[in-house]
Amino acid sequence: MIVRIRRAKSGLSKYLRDGKKADSNYSRNEKDIVTPIWGNLDDFERAENYCAQNKNWAENYLHITFAFSDNDYQKIESLPTKDEQNVLMQELVQDYIKHHFSGYDIDNEIISYAELHYPKLKYDEQGNKRYPHIHLGVSFLNPLSDTKLRNLFATNSFYDEVMVRKSNYKFGFEQIKKRDFRIKNFDSQVGRDRREWTELLDELNDRQELIHFLENQLNFKENVDFRVVNTKNNNYIKLIGKSFKTDKSGKKIIQDINIQGRGFERFVDATSNEKNHKKLEDMTQEELEKILNEVYEKRVEEIGKRRSKKATEDLKKIYENDEQLKKSFEKKYSKKADYNSFKSLTFQQKIFYKHYGVNIEDSLRGYYVKTDETGVDNTTFINHSKGVKVEDKGDKILSYSNANSIEDEVRLMVNIALAKGWDLLNIQVDGTPEFIKEAKKQILKKVEEQNQVQVKKQEKKELKKVDKPTRPVSQLDNYIIANSSKILEVEKVHDIQFLKENLKAQVVLDFASKKYNINLDEFEVGDGNKINNKTNRQKPRSIVDFLTKEIGINIKEATEICNDLMAKQPKKVVDVVKGEEKLKELVQQHQELQNKDSKHKQIEINQEEEVNHHSKNRNKKR
Repeated sequence: MIVRIRRAKSGLSKYLRDGKKADSNYSRNEKDIVTPIWGNLDDFERAENYCAQNKNWAENYLHITFAFSDNDYQKIESLPTKDEQNVLMQELVQDYIKHHFSGYDIDNEIISYAELHYPKLKYDEQGNKRYPHIHLGVSFLNPLSDTKLRNLFATNSFYDEVMVRKSNYKFGFEQIKKRDFRIKNFDSQVGRDRREWTELLDELNDRQELIHFLENQLNFKENVDFRVVNTKNNNYIKLIGKSFKTDKSGKKIIQDINIQGRGFERFVDATSNEKNHKKLEDMTQEELEKILNEVYEKRVEEIGKRRSKKATEDLKKIYENDEQLKKSFEKKYSKKADYNSFKSLTFQQKIFYKHYGVNIEDSLRGYYVKTDETGVDNTTFINHSKGVKVEDKGDKILSYSNANSIEDEVRLMVNIALAKGWDLLNIQVDGTPEFIKEAKKQILKKVEEQNQVQVKKQEKKELKKVDKPTRPVSQLDNYIIANSSKILEVEKVHDIQFLKENLKAQVVLDFASKKYNINLDEFEVGDGNKINNKTNRQKPRSIVDFLTKEIGINIKEATEICNDLMAKQPKKVVDVVKGEEKLKELVQQHQELQNKDSKHKQIEINQEEEVNHHSKNRNKKR
């Protein structure tokens, strides 16, 4: 895995939506399969636009790109289900948010969004291979205090390198043994000299070996050719006058080289207090985690001091409310009691609503609604005839009803959750097995209803503007797309089998080469009209599986493509040829039958003539 980190003012949201680059004519939908991993693109875009319009910051967000090699992504795909694959990528993304913004509350002070791009287009216009990758955007806007977040050592790459290696250990990805250093386009002699020193010192392990090498191999003298810098904030070796830069007039100005930063990490103390005499590539996962954890601990204290008094009080109040709710809940229900609950997993939905703002009058017929007058966010819904009692506790919806009323209580709880603006796919369900089963059943039904509404809205949008690309922007969209594909797969199973048997695999390969820039040398058509990837050991795939697995598109799109190719395939000519062959076969059979019948008749005629001849001869003798 390779990680690239950039800071920018605007443009990320637009790029994620349309995918357009100055040097490319492809749109996002043509280039990639998009899968939202974390957060919501709409929320991140609002924060990006707000900062661009109201903040005079040099950068408004951090943009992190995770690029996976083929082997790394195969490890992700080896997990049994899509949910497990998404959980792994979510954990990776959250680790990096916590790393760069350590000291902040990830739920309450950070707005972020991440999505996976699985390339449909296998090679770009320049012929470079495209790999699966994740884009993560983290806004610098702190929504709690309306101030700018401070990310971890923005100008120091050492901790970023530690984080990459630690993550590769954690998730089993390939370690990058040696990193290529890019020389900037302008003439930078210092940059070139730094690269030469990086290669020259490659075999040295620590600062002590470096000093010994300078003094004994290069005959450098301390404070003449090099100096050991060891202050409160800096500790490194400085090479005195070993490079130069050229000013606008062409004059050469002598420059020093600091043996620190990328490529020289082992010659610099990992922290100001503790020395580390190992190369990063020689460190274990535990050693890397220790370095980072010590930094995170300091960051908590540092960010805590910088946080405003109001923001600190607001955050403290949030924690107190959560703790009070937990204690109240535990006090009311003993461990032996069976209780059910819906719990929101998002912070924004806890603090911004006081009223539902959604009419659910039909669901409340026959109910008594009681609101707590003390100001605590606590509303109770009671229906004595049905035996239902549901409490809205703010960030939880609780019920304590009899077994015969589960269907009604779940329906009410789902309606309350929707009225509060909760994402049904981001809800934690707890309770008895019967309650959990009914809750999942009704949530699925509601999501399908939402899906139908979204489809109708989308159809109206497409009527207005057909060429507008569509793509998922949240995990709800993932769910809808996944389930629509499953439904289509069940309904079209016979059609798919027909396509697998009758659409030529070479036609599909030729299409994929033109549409997705695959390398035809990597594939071959095998027995049973299947396509084999010669670069791996996986079994040959059918034409539909090739499009869904190798290209990465969903079953619906793959079926549409195959149907379109099938329509263009010259099957009528084949049918005519087969018909002509069949006709010839029938004509031949008919002729054979006629000949056989003709011979049979001829035999009968000859026999009859012979009988008549004998009969005439007998008459003459008489």
